[in-house]
Amino acid sequence: MLKNMQMKTRLGLGFSAVIFIFLIAVIATTMLLRVTEKNARQMDEETLPFLILAYELDIAVIETGEALTDVSATHDPEGFNQAEKFAAKFREDLSRFKEMFRTENDTQSLREAEETEAAFNQFYESGKRMANVFVSEGITAGNVLMEDFDKTRGKLTEAVEKLQRTHVDEAKNNGQEILKSAHKVAQVLFGCSALAVILGVVVAFLIIRTVLNQLGADPRELGEVANMVAVGDLSRPITLKDGDTTSVMAAMKKMIEATNGIVANARLVAQGNLMVELKKRSDNDELMESLSDMIANLKEITGSAKLIAQGNLMVELKKRSDNDELMESLSDMVAKLREIVMEVQSAADNVAAGGQEMSTTAQQMSQGATEQAASAEEVSSSMEQMAANIRQNTDNAMQTEKIAIKSAADAKEGGKAVSETVAAM
Repeated sequence: MLKNMQMKTRLGLGFSAVIFIFLIAVIATTMLLRVTEKNARQMDEETLPFLILAYELDIAVIETGEALTDVSATHDPEGFNQAEKFAAKFREDLSRFKEMFRTENDTQSLREAEETEAAFNQFYESGKRMANVFVSEGITAGNVLMEDFDKTRGKLTEAVEKLQRTHVDEAKNNGQEILKSAHKVAQVLFGCSALAVILGVVVAFLIIRTVLNQLGADPRELGEVANMVAVGDLSRPITLKDGDTTSVMAAMKKMIEATNGIVANARLVAQGNLMVELKKRSDNDELMESLSDMIANLKEITGSAKLIAQGNLMVELKKRSDNDELMESLSDMVAKLREIVMEVQSAADNVAAGGQEMSTTAQQMSQGATEQAASAEEVSSSMEQMAANIRQNTDNAMQTEKIAIKSAADAKEGGKAVSETVAAM
């Protein structure tokens, strides 16, 4: 399945997987941080303030008890006002606990708060009775009530301490929850980061392997082969992996082999072999189509050259383009040959005419010599020497006639040969 995917699809899937893991990490971390934020907000807005409030209740109880004890010792009624002030503070703080418990629907804690309020009221009323007895009846009577006052104070202290312990435990639990949430956040971040790194390494490895398989070789080696092919060097041997038929290097090897085949055919054409058969490798194979057209044009030019070589100077040569220098040169050559042949034919005709005139002149000279010989025979026999000379002249004239006749025949043969040459050309 992966082998059939495009590179951009593989890269997209790989990076999408890594991003997906980071999204999971962000979502999980956000959820845990919200829990941590909730616990921290509860710690800040509820647990710690009410824990402090619980200790303030204990302080209010102590201040109330000391104020009433001071009244018992000093008989100063101002102490009752101080005690009432601290009692009001205790009730106000305790009412905040009760309101919180009602909001949270915590019936048990609400009941315990009401019991604590009742214990405080009992403690406060017992303390005021004790102080009044100390003021009105004296120490002995007051000491009797002090024992009951101490008991109510002990009971109230236990209730307040219980409330304190409850909120201390709640603060500890919230702190532990915050620590757990932070630890979970760290674990999630570490786990997702480790998973993302591992997945990234795996994806990178798969992508690199896929890229190398598609390239078929190291990119540097592939670049060297491409640069050599670009400058026409097809001598670099290429070794492919077993079963590699689709890589870039395999395609490069096929291209080099096909180019070598074209080069071999081009060499045959350069050597004059125009019987090379070139077949298009595809419908868009412009190179083979161009080479085939070139060979066809060369065959046509060769055929025209053969006709010219056989003497046919009537061949029509047309330029195939405005820059067709070959056909232009051939046309100029044929035109020049036509001019030369016409000049040769004219010269041959002149030679034949000259030979005919020489033959006529030789015949006239022969006839004159014969007439001179006849006249000389009639003159005088004494002129033997003159006759001998005349005979010699006659012989010379006869030789001259033969030479003239032979020259005329040779001239006629030469004219005939030139005419045949012109006809052949």
